[in-house]
Amino acid sequence: MAAGGVFKFAVSAIVLIALLLVIYLYFVPLFFPPADLSKELKKGFELAQANEGKTASVEKFSVRAEQSIKAKNFEDESTLVVFKCTDPALCCEDVKDCSNALSINTESKTLTVRKNVSIQAFFRCMYEHRLYVCKAFFGFKPAQAGIKSINALKNIDLSKGSKLLVNFEYENSGEIDALQSLTAIVKVFNKLDSNPLKEPLFESEKTIPKLKVGEAKSESIEVVLNSAGSFDIRLFVESEEAGKDEKRTEVKAFGIPATECLASSKASSEWYSGTIEELQGKCVSKANCEKCSTAFECRNAWLSKEASVIEAESDYAYVIESEQACSLQS
Repeated sequence: MAAGGVFKFAVSAIVLIALLLVIYLYFVPLFFPPADLSKELKKGFELAQANEGKTASVEKFSVRAEQSIKAKNFEDESTLVVFKCTDPALCCEDVKDCSNALSINTESKTLTVRKNVSIQAFFRCMYEHRLYVCKAFFGFKPAQAGIKSINALKNIDLSKGSKLLVNFEYENSGEIDALQSLTAIVKVFNKLDSNPLKEPLFESEKTIPKLKVGEAKSESIEVVLNSAGSFDIRLFVESEEAGKDEKRTEVKAFGIPATECLASSKASSEWYSGTIEELQGKCVSKANCEKCSTAFECRNAWLSKEASVIEAESDYAYVIESEQACSLQS
């Protein structure tokens, strides 16, 4: 190619690039206008709060450079917000001279948009100590715990044993490895108790192995049933890093439990002065238990003696006595 031809080609290429840049900067936004960053984040946090422990997302959106937003804009007395980067090619955290499109300062809890960019954001809220801790993830979907299946016997004869094995398969449905172990928690509730604030009759937890992206593993956890009836079994798999999931199953228990647990002796009655709210101002006695493996067993042992039990541990229970019993001790 002659020198003049090369020069013309180079000029044409420069003109074409300049034209594409003008189209990108001035015409594309007319058809794909930048989103309101604050509105998109607010929408994501609302979705996450409605599905606690699960990863929520909004549609991919574009934002313009030279803007910042603080986490406190989305916080209130019941919500704490955190920004997280899950794609090092898109954003950086606490890097002074960040050259990526997004920059996150974890100390000031600020998200800064440095370049025009399209963002895929994910959101998740965990309820902890009467507070929603909500995180916005920019880049890849974070590790997400999920329960694929839960299996247990539907009927159990307590005369042959009160232990029930709950088998389950759990997975990581996110796009990032779960680098920490997870926790499996099982809770047992009386199926006939309609109180939404009811306490579990039995609760246990165990640490289970971490998961890579797309990986699934099988585990089991033990439940103890010490009375006949119909029960809801609720299984939770969770971690701060991977959110949480829940699945349920049901079991019917029949027969008389075989147990060595005994309600043995009571201490003298006295007016309660501890921290258990239900016992405040009550005349109580500390009722001892022997050979009981759980608080549930100890409680049932004293209930079988028609005692009024409010609180129990595996080796003792608090029994409410008549006010006269305490008056006689004075």
